[in-house]
Formats: sequence, structure tokens, C-alpha cells
Amino acid sequence: ALCDRCRGAMCQAVPHLRCPRTSHEPRRLVFDICGGKHVTLAPIRHPRGRFERLDRAMRAVTFNIHHGVNGDGRLNLESIAETIESLHADVVGMQEVDRRFAERSGFVDQARMLSRRLGMRLAYGAALNLEPADQNELRHQYGNAILVRYPIVRRNNVLLPRTAAVEQRALLRAQIDIGDRLLGVYTTHLEAHETGQRALQAGAVATA
Repeated sequence: ALCDRCRGAMCQAVPHLRCPRTSHEPRRLVFDICGGKHVTLAPIRHPRGRFERLDRAMRAVTFNIHHGVNGDGRLNLESIAETIESLHADVVGMQEVDRRFAERSGFVDQARMLSRRLGMRLAYGAALNLEPADQNELRHQYGNAILVRYPIVRRNNVLLPRTAAVEQRALLRAQIDIGDRLLGVYTTHLEAHETGQRALQAGAVATA
């Protein structure tokens, strides 16, 4: 996790929302996970102008679920759910989540299924949003999802810029009510192969 002022490392448990180097109360805490998966926790200033301590550390998890394919290379959404369940997370940012997208995942709504299975609230944002062959069907979507144990106040999905023939990427943002404040949670899946496109998208995320 990085302080967005000095870019110094912060405690990933985020128990106090203050940078140890600058005592800065950050607008954004960015968890940069290997492979380009990010979860951003953005504390919003308390109405009285203070950041109050959380009663405990909040656990945030980022998980590229590869459209439900587990470590054995098999489609098994239940094993994905069991993995998330074992982490006891308060916030989960997921990437590569299918919603009725293709035969590879049985055309099921994986985001909704995981939300119901885990008893967590859901925000979903499509990076790919395809028209179905049958106009009576819902659109085929592939993108990011956020699962939380708190009420979701607002959600917003932003398509990230690209200037080359690469896969469309998106940034999903959700604002959640954790009791004494609102907290912003962001998750995205940046371009994995073209470094120039990845840098362009990262810049868009940083200013979102």
C-alpha cells in the first residue's frame, strides 16, 4: 500500500489511515498486487473534518477469478467461493468475472452467484458488454466485481482509455457505508501485455 503523497509504504492492514512518514491522512490507499490487479480504498473525510480510527483493521482482498477456473484448470465457481470465504474478507475486488458471457462459464451470472453464496453485497462493472444474438436475452458481460459486507451507497463503472488494438479495460468504483464514514473501493484489471497502454490506463485510474 502506498501513501498517495510521498508514495511510501503503508501498513497493508490499514488500522489508522495515516502515513507513518508524513502523517498525511490520504485520500486514497492503493494496493498494488502482482500482475496488475488493484484494490483502492479511498476514505472520505468525516463531516467533522477528521478521520476516526476503525474499531479494527479492515481486510481487503483482490482476486482474479479467471472466469471461475480454479488452480486445477477446471471451471469450479464453488472453489472460488470457498477460497474467498476462507479469507474472511470485508471487501473483495474481483477481476475476469463473467455475467452470461460465454459457454466457457455456462452463461451464468458469476457475480450474482458469488454474491448470494457468500452473503455479500455486489457491485459489477463490465469491460466487455456484448449484444446477445437473441434480443430477448440479457447482454453478455465480462469485467470486474466488488463484494462487500457493508451497504453500497453508490457505484460507477468507467471504461479506461486505449489507443491501440488491445482488450477494453474498466475501473469499477463503489462507495460503501461502514458506519462512521463512507469509504470508496476501486478495482480494475489493467492491460497485461502492452506497457504503454498499461501506463495510460494507470494514469486514468490515478486521477479517477
